[in-house]
Amino acid sequence: MPMTLLPAIHGCRARVARSGTASQAHIIRGSLMTALALFVFGSLPVAAGMSKLNAPEVARKGREFMRKKGDKSLGRGLVSLALHLDPFLYQEQEFVGWLPTLLKSEPLNYWRGSTYIGHDKTYLESLLPREQLFRDNKINFLALIAWRNMQLTGLSCCGIDNLAVFFQQASKHMYLAPFVDLVPGAGDRLKKENQVMYKSFKQWWVETGRRPMPEPPVEYKGHGRYEWQAMKVSMKPSRVPVGWLDFIEAAIALRLEEYEAARSCLRMALRKNPVLQNVANEFLPEIVDVISGGVVVASPPVIDESKKYIVCYNPHVGLGNLAVVMVSAHMLAKLTGRTLLLHWNVNTVSRHAFKLKELPGVRLLLDYSDKSEVVFSGPVKHLYLFHMMNSENLGEVLETLGCSDLQQSLSSYPVVTVSSNLFFAPLLKVNPHVPEGAIPGFPEMLHEMFAPGQQPVKRALEFLRETGWGKLDWWGVNIPVIAIHVRAREDGEDNDDWPTASSPNRIMLDKLRHCLEHAIARELKVKTFDIFVASTTESARSAVVETLDELPGLRNVLTMKSLDRNRKADTGAVDAMAEALLISRADVFLRLVIGTSGFSTFAYLSNALRLQNDWVNDLPWLKRKGFAPNYLVTEDCGPNRCYLAPPDVRMANIGWHGKQYTQRSCGDLVEKVEGKGNSVLGCTGLRPVTSKSGPTGDEL
Repeated sequence: MPMTLLPAIHGCRARVARSGTASQAHIIRGSLMTALALFVFGSLPVAAGMSKLNAPEVARKGREFMRKKGDKSLGRGLVSLALHLDPFLYQEQEFVGWLPTLLKSEPLNYWRGSTYIGHDKTYLESLLPREQLFRDNKINFLALIAWRNMQLTGLSCCGIDNLAVFFQQASKHMYLAPFVDLVPGAGDRLKKENQVMYKSFKQWWVETGRRPMPEPPVEYKGHGRYEWQAMKVSMKPSRVPVGWLDFIEAAIALRLEEYEAARSCLRMALRKNPVLQNVANEFLPEIVDVISGGVVVASPPVIDESKKYIVCYNPHVGLGNLAVVMVSAHMLAKLTGRTLLLHWNVNTVSRHAFKLKELPGVRLLLDYSDKSEVVFSGPVKHLYLFHMMNSENLGEVLETLGCSDLQQSLSSYPVVTVSSNLFFAPLLKVNPHVPEGAIPGFPEMLHEMFAPGQQPVKRALEFLRETGWGKLDWWGVNIPVIAIHVRAREDGEDNDDWPTASSPNRIMLDKLRHCLEHAIARELKVKTFDIFVASTTESARSAVVETLDELPGLRNVLTMKSLDRNRKADTGAVDAMAEALLISRADVFLRLVIGTSGFSTFAYLSNALRLQNDWVNDLPWLKRKGFAPNYLVTEDCGPNRCYLAPPDVRMANIGWHGKQYTQRSCGDLVEKVEGKGNSVLGCTGLRPVTSKSGPTGDEL
């Protein structure tokens, strides 16, 4: 049976169970080892030497060191590494006679991860579709990932789903129904496919006598916090060799095929303790060979205990969404006097779209981790903020960002991580402890932090020169350019606040042309013009181009050729930013988001880029200031055909969670944000365009 994974829903990824009943699974128990639906992404090939990095062999070597070689510290370290690779190793017949006894005397903690892996739920969820990481005897390693994911998400999507499906896949059936039932109503909030699986297993569980979970059971402690002794696999630093926590992170990164992270963690381990070289040679030969030719020069890491950090882990979202998150995190870092560490994370392709400026207090995580700690030793505060999340958890984050004294409320955390898909700078702006004027507009924040990347600038400049964009005509008048952007539904997108179709229908195309004609009449003082058309799908772009046929005054329809729309590809990120740069040079901006009220952070990014003119220094007639008039066509905000839209970025709607969650100690934060002029997602702020036929005009 082919394996598939549903697309990310509500900003998360959930493992999805295959159809089938619990009774069938109970009869054919072994078949459940492949009963999880996954989408297999491409990845680097597994290194040849990785076969030595398996839990049983590592555990045997650990016992050998403790019993025969007299190095109990290293022996314990190897046993701990083995448990990270397989938290259920102590249940295996070979180890049941001695491993549980050893663990009983050791204080154990949960795995928390490194700067690269373990502090961001979007990265952990990106691992779930990669079936090759968890095949065969590696299936129990998935428990470590799923458990950490649930620690970070609590009751939000999709921690419970992912752990429940792990129980299914790993044939740990007796955990499944009682685990889900720990929180009343949790079963009803699972993905639809997983609800079918859960109900089937629950029926089987009830029919077989409602037996309790195996020992040790998963326990729910309230407020989204679970406990499970089986997932405590990390020994105290005093019980293992110096640098061992870094060594374990190198091994985990290698198992996950994250080679850059593996090298960075191993480099740090060997700087702290060069004696670990022999162990690295045996278990991690693939990455030892690429660190200084196999020899690591011992040098102490740069550790500044006084430093405090905001770490921004970028989610897999579009360029506009990504930009608003990064600048919001930068504002949080500035307000709290912290260094911002920026990690491209699951969105590595976007590094080609943006060029991070040299700023005090802002560093790429990769640069930081090359010489500093890769394992956060102190307490870490995780700010998890997605518009679709558990409402109670959302309320807590809103209180922190929108009402609390940020310096004080975060003071006990040397490291604060940010995982978000929201423009949350408006929450900081209305915080009563934040000085008036401390939070500038999005264009200013973007300009301070980023310039457009070199590759998209080159692509955009080539297009501008080839098309003669905005150049003088025979009469010495600049030919204006109108930019049209259509946000259409792309393959694989979910339906949460996204476009509902891959191309506009005839009615919407007629509305688009009607709005365009009125925008031309209102904004242009010349009779001829060019139109640049961009869209997230080729079918939508083609439909719009066809609609422009015989439009009076239209000189040229401009479109980028050989366009890569794959946002997961390097060239896709480059082309998307190039289109945003071109739109930023337009004289009028008309946009359409099919089936929604027109929320598009890509459009807001394009507007904000008008402030950045250095890249067109050689084309001075294309320098811009202020926003271009923004027009919007939508069928979601009443009977009107055409609207004037605010050009500044809006915050996604969180008001639907209810006032009991948005009303915090300093007031209702949604209302406060709107009161400061930052409208939220929806029809708020849109002004119907009126014709000039009468004294007051008629709505179009």
